[in-house]
Amino acid sequence: MNTQENEWTILKLKGTDKLLFSLVGPMVMTPAVLAANDNYPFRTTEKHVWYVAVRGKKNVLGFLSVVNNTIGNDYVNKNLKLLEALLNQAITDQPKGSTLYFMAGKNELPLLEEMGFLIDKETVNYTRVFIDIL
Repeated sequence: MNTQENEWTILKLKGTDKLLFSLVGPMVMTPAVLAANDNYPFRTTEKHVWYVAVRGKKNVLGFLSVVNNTIGNDYVNKNLKLLEALLNQAITDQPKGSTLYFMAGKNELPLLEEMGFLIDKETVNYTRVFIDIL
């Protein structure tokens, strides 16, 4: 599935898709991306569904994954428009009646609240938010 948004295309990939590894793998190995993720490693399984924003065929702009009703493995290089597009696609693909959770950075909260996410739990660096899929 491809979704066109502004200057990028959002690809929906399974967690063990070879294309996922070739697109996201080199990016998540860079020190800057790891540092942006608080040096927490990116992980995937066959249960993950990934949303990868690309420009052209191989220029990855950002991504996030969904597993067990939780958004994770997210990186958008502080581009909140891109985060909104990725989240909208993930929300659209969730079954009605489900709840989707996300550990968000403080800078992302205004956008998430505007999108309808509610605060579940706050920590020092992150806030767990959720949205009910109606």
